Amino acid sequence: MGLSMNRRFFLTWLGLGFLASTSLSAIAAVTHQQEQPSTANSSASRNAIRLYVACNGDDRWTGTKKAPFATLHRAQAAIREIRQEGLQQPITVLVRGGTYFLSEPLKFTPEDSGTKEFPITYRAYPGERPVISGGDAIAGDWQRKGDIWTTDLPNVRAGKWYFRLLRVGNEWATRARYPNESQNLFATGWLYAKPPQSQSLAVKQGNFNSSVGSIHNRGDRLEWNIVVPASGLYRVWLRYSNNMQAYGSNNMEARTSLKAGNNPPVLLENIPDTGSFATFNWQLAAQIQLDAGEQKLVWQNLKGGGLGLDAFAFTDDPNWNPVRAIAIGTANKAQIKPVKSGKHLIIVHAETFTKVSAEESTVFPERHWRTHLTTAPERFFNWQNWSGAEIHLFPDRGWVNAILPVDRVDPATNTIYVESQQDLKPGNRFFIANAKEALDSPNEWYLDKNTGRLYYYPTNPQFPYNTEIVAPRLDRLIVLQGDRQQQKYVSNVHFVGLTFSDTNYTLASNNYFPADAAIWFSAARECSIRKCNFCYLGGYGVRLQQGSDRNSIVANKMTQLGQGGVVLLGNTDTQPQDNLIAANQIGEGGKVYKHVAGVY
Repeated sequence: MGLSMNRRFFLTWLGLGFLASTSLSAIAAVTHQQEQPSTANSSASRNAIRLYVACNGDDRWTGTKKAPFATLHRAQAAIREIRQEGLQQPITVLVRGGTYFLSEPLKFTPEDSGTKEFPITYRAYPGERPVISGGDAIAGDWQRKGDIWTTDLPNVRAGKWYFRLLRVGNEWATRARYPNESQNLFATGWLYAKPPQSQSLAVKQGNFNSSVGSIHNRGDRLEWNIVVPASGLYRVWLRYSNNMQAYGSNNMEARTSLKAGNNPPVLLENIPDTGSFATFNWQLAAQIQLDAGEQKLVWQNLKGGGLGLDAFAFTDDPNWNPVRAIAIGTANKAQIKPVKSGKHLIIVHAETFTKVSAEESTVFPERHWRTHLTTAPERFFNWQNWSGAEIHLFPDRGWVNAILPVDRVDPATNTIYVESQQDLKPGNRFFIANAKEALDSPNEWYLDKNTGRLYYYPTNPQFPYNTEIVAPRLDRLIVLQGDRQQQKYVSNVHFVGLTFSDTNYTLASNNYFPADAAIWFSAARECSIRKCNFCYLGGYGVRLQQGSDRNSIVANKMTQLGQGGVVLLGNTDTQPQDNLIAANQIGEGGKVYKHVAGVY
């Protein structure tokens, strides 16, 4: 199709089935057709009623070009008055340039509907850029102390306002965070959950099929204390799992090493793929010199790559083979045939390690909990003020991320108490946001909801002069709210050329569906959003639900999104269908919740 695609910016072609193989010119024709009135309606379109809204208008005026309204809510009320007399013409609301800060969402019900012949359209005035904002400009009395500027927000202190995003100029500031953001988020920028002291990973007695996994990073390291009965050269049998073929490597040979005492390390060879990280095989992987007495055994991941370690078997009997000699029965209890008389056998279960240096490591079967996160002592933080702090973490298997308020902290055990919907496991990564004592880097901010004080560490030495500072008040801007059960739909309402900006995000009640959005279509049909801009939104651009069918979301631009572009939610009965979502530019999403999509 000749489309240019990259990581941050892409075109979304979804909706009607034919689009997958339709040319750009055909899609452009569809879009153009939607912009044009039909021949039968062209006369009515020329005679459309036009209402005007302007930032310097007045809701007491008549809504004409020379006497425009000041708000979209007033224009909507005027249309309702016209509809009471009977809708005989299309109605267009032309919105002049400027920013319109909404105090509440603009809600459309079935009584606000147009018809196919006489649609209702909210459109940008030609050549101008009206912005519909869910935020509020912060222009208070800023005071400076050192690098930090502060201002007081009485509505926050009174519990009437709270926000999790702050726009300074043309970018979001970073909510005070620990650890700080990093260019390499795979290596730094995260804390990792450790098991609580009562659930230490290292156990004295091990079992087969109780393995150590998630030790795939270069430099990951495990240590054991073993007792060697006699010095000598021992064969190293390794029981492991490996599914690196899924990542382009058929063998983990020479990527890990084993070291005993003061002897040099040996590379572990012959570690082919087992087909699954849950499938364990024995392989003869090396020979190693062991000295009699107590020794420290060290395994290390040298080059990276996934491997599950179940057990090592060390023997100086060349004829002993664990494939034949070890039978693993119920409850993972094993029967082990002895080695030849005068020879020796040492079995080390991986999960009995005495020390681990692998932040994402996990013992399988997995141990988990839901109420607390424990960190390594050297990475804990002796903060005094945890007011408003929240944890951004990837629980369970890390498929989704959750945001959890901090309930309390126990510095003695390096533990943060939270309430999680999903299991928390060793190695789950997380960071802390909105902690006052984490406010240590330029472009970070912190909001104290108890005192109502906002703190900001600016990057611009001219701050706060000539700087637009906006915080969101609303998590949605426009709602088309029909009633599917009563078969009453909002229909034939259209939005063209408008910009939607500055919405907040909420803490998801279901980790898998964090679906805030600037515009909600709920039981809406034959409505459209065309050539609009969506930016600085805490959620998605558009959400469709409750049987919202036959709508069009075409040729819009969506960037700087806390979540994604367009989300369609429902079950078998309510899932939106037959919607055209095409030619939209959607990029720079997942700024808050990560498990999102351009079109979901």
